[in-house]
Amino acid sequence: MAIPSTIPGEKRDIADYFARNVIGGIGSFVISPIGKADYASALRRKLVLEIGMAVSSRW
Repeated sequence: MAIPSTIPGEKRDIADYFARNVIGGIGSFVISPIGKADYASALRRKLVLEIGMAVSSRW
């Protein structure tokens, strides 16, 4: 999960950086919460999607 910068005036696209340079492999993806209030739901979405992919690849 890529957490966007909260520094005023800073415009780094951390999700794009993760997608290009950090994550890898079949089915890899990045989720970026919109703000602090979205962090828990973004984390939950990421875990559900990852677990769902792991289960479906076994069958």
